[in-house]
Amino acid sequence: MKFMLLLCIGLSLFAKDYRSILSKQQIENLRFAEKIGREYKIAGFGNFAKTLPAIVLTESSGGKKMIGDSYFTNRKEKNFLLRSLGLCHVKLATAYETIKKTGLKDNPEYSRFLHKDQFAFKKYTVLLSKITFYQLMLDKNRGHKYYKKFKKRLITYSHQMNKYEKMYHSDTEMAQALLLNREVNLRITMEYFIRNYKLAKCRHYKNPYRSAISMHNGGWTNVAYINAVRKNMKYLKKIKFYK
Repeated sequence: MKFMLLLCIGLSLFAKDYRSILSKQQIENLRFAEKIGREYKIAGFGNFAKTLPAIVLTESSGGKKMIGDSYFTNRKEKNFLLRSLGLCHVKLATAYETIKKTGLKDNPEYSRFLHKDQFAFKKYTVLLSKITFYQLMLDKNRGHKYYKKFKKRLITYSHQMNKYEKMYHSDTEMAQALLLNREVNLRITMEYFIRNYKLAKCRHYKNPYRSAISMHNGGWTNVAYINAVRKNMKYLKKIKFYK
């Protein structure tokens, strides 16, 4: 009986002070997410002050793991531009699509990242690998029968490289913003979320809110991800994080 009493007291204290569970940086990130989430509202639903911190906790553990896709399948190329970045693990392609198709395109802070080819970073990376390879072949095989052929290809790839270099730098800036700028990451996440919510509603899905949560991790019916976000929402409520 005494043991049960002590256990209950311990659990009570645990629930009252979330600072003993989450680090100072995690709390700061989650509070900031709560603030941003409160700014976004949908008629008949309310704001997302509870939803956004739960997504942050699910994706990056509140900022502990800022680069996702640790399972990245291409062993030769682990370019961080191809991975999920920041508090909400946003990919470059998702960021570009969201900026183009929401009100963010009218905001210079976000529209400056846009360019004609949103996958320029992939092409640039491939070209860089080819140039490095042919430069190496030229250095090692002077006088070889294929020397002129190698040189011709090197020149061709170098010209193509110039085309994508500026766009590649824009991609790098976008990736850095997603990784290091909390507000950019969170606002893109919220714009993406609301866009998917409205789309799910137009398609007459049973629960547009659940569908929008699911789409953040891929697909309209990602039950495992929906449950993970809901579990973290309950966890934050349990430790009395929400104001």
